[in-house]
Amino acid sequence: MHIAQSLAKENYNTCYNAAHLLRALMHKDIGLQDFVRSLGKDPGYFMEWAEVRIEEFDKMGSGSLH
Repeated sequence: MHIAQSLAKENYNTCYNAAHLLRALMHKDIGLQDFVRSLGKDPGYFMEWAEVRIEEFDKMGSGSLH
């Protein structure tokens, strides 16, 4: 959750959503990338999908994260 919140803050998003959570789960310190690879999937695809959604997410005008 902390990583997802940090991603939202870094991207000036008003709050975090599933894309932030997915990107956080793909963080190198979490270790989920190896599991995704073991399923025969590309973790880079999931990271890119999440990053595109994060970029499209509403930006905050003022105030704090929810």
